[in-house]
Amino acid sequence: MTDDQWRQLAEASREALILLGHGVPNCLPGEAGACGGRYAEHAGAQLAALKAVADHHLAHLGSFPRHMEQKIHAMTLAELEANCGDQP
Repeated sequence: MTDDQWRQLAEASREALILLGHGVPNCLPGEAGACGGRYAEHAGAQLAALKAVADHHLAHLGSFPRHMEQKIHAMTLAELEANCGDQP
């Protein structure tokens, strides 16, 4: 990925975390609070945080059928893999 693509992913993943109620500091490169990490590092960290937030919300959905969660997860993952340009 290019640095611009990593930037877009880092910004989008941060926004998703904020929308899900899990704020993160404004420390991307070029921001006043920049921490020194690259866009790729921020994107990776924020995607890991998104996974944790999603897992937490899914665990607390109550009557949401677990088999549906697993089926949708598997279908989405298969779709992502099929469209991924990074496959060997």
